Amino acid sequence: MRVTSEEGTTLERRRGPVPSWISGSLVATIAATAAALLPLGAPDALAAGASHVPATTLLHNACTATLGASAVHAHGQVSTGGKSMTLDVYWGSGGDLITLTQGADQTVHAIVDGPSTYFEGNHAFWQSVTNSSGTASLLSDRWIDMTSDTKDAASLTQSVNKTSILKQCGQGWSTSYVGSGTVNGVKAKKVHQDSNKESNTYYIENGSTPYILRVTGSPSQKDSGNLLFSGFGVQPNIAAPPNAIPISQFEG
Repeated sequence: MRVTSEEGTTLERRRGPVPSWISGSLVATIAATAAALLPLGAPDALAAGASHVPATTLLHNACTATLGASAVHAHGQVSTGGKSMTLDVYWGSGGDLITLTQGADQTVHAIVDGPSTYFEGNHAFWQSVTNSSGTASLLSDRWIDMTSDTKDAASLTQSVNKTSILKQCGQGWSTSYVGSGTVNGVKAKKVHQDSNKESNTYYIENGSTPYILRVTGSPSQKDSGNLLFSGFGVQPNIAAPPNAIPISQFEG
């Protein structure tokens, strides 16, 4: 994920008020899409022993281990309501790195560095958000400091945090082993779970810590996709980008 910006880039202060762009915009749409896919939830307490245990117990163990990891990288493609997007997120103990792309060309990067949030979107993203080609040209491919605009920034960042993406993990009513496989060369046990809303297959690391390595949703579902998980415990670099421009420069 790219987290640098062009040095020396400046924007002129614009006169007049700028409306709240994000609420009800593409950002909210992307956030809702990400949260809708594989709504995976707070699991039961970790049960002892990951070998030769019921599939339900192993899945609960895996949900707990993945949610409890100090850092996780998730990436893949999701779809809902006929719309698709790609998601690439590094969740860390101090903050997150996020990349979302909807459609063919609308991409936004975000850095969450503790209480601070920064966005960098391409022209297509800002065009959809602002409905203004001029504003999109000013903002595109530059880091914008969204920290002061807490509500709007959170419409994206909070909807793609680890807890939101894994919010119903292990909460189905029918769980069974469906074989084994590998994910990026790591051996995994496959557990399938059905509920009244979801039909997902989980690839769970066959080791001392049963991390979730992959989740796939049935293509027959309204919300489906394929997410890969890795980098457990490896903290992302969430340093603030240089020359980020405060969002206040575009407000009246």
